Amino acid sequence: MEVKRLSYEKNLTQVDIAKMMGTTQPQVSDWLSAKRFPNSTNLIKLSQLLDMQPDELLSKLQEIKELNS
Repeated sequence: MEVKRLSYEKNLTQVDIAKMMGTTQPQVSDWLSAKRFPNSTNLIKLSQLLDMQPDELLSKLQEIKELNS
C-alpha cells in the first residue's frame, strides 16, 4: 500500500501522524487503509505530512479502497 509506505519512508508512525494532526491512531489507521476517508481539512494536513498533493493522496486512497472491495 503506497500511502502506508510513504509514511514509513518519512519515518512517521500512525501515532506520530495522529499527534501531529490532533487525532487518534485508529483514525489514522482507517485513513491509511482507506476504510474511511479524511475530511478536507485532514486530507490537506495528511497530504502535507506525506509530501503529496491532496488530489494525489485522495486518488491513492480510492485505489486502495477499490482493491480492498
